[in-house]
Amino acid sequence: MENKKHLSERDICTKFITPAVVRAGWSQSQIREEVTFTAGPIVVRGKLASHYDNSDGPLDESEPDNPEPDPR
Repeated sequence: MENKKHLSERDICTKFITPAVVRAGWSQSQIREEVTFTAGPIVVRGKLASHYDNSDGPLDESEPDNPEPDPR
């Protein structure tokens, strides 16, 4: 077995993860790798998520559609 500690994240995906997903029955058309969702990071804190671009602050802040009641 190859020493995985010396491989990059991309190498591990290519050599181990993608073949395992294909063996599990997925077709290549169902697999998407390294997909960009937004122009900036998505920050998640608890149940709140914000999307920031590379300029001034949040573009979108959202909470889940069905928030769970506060247990307090």
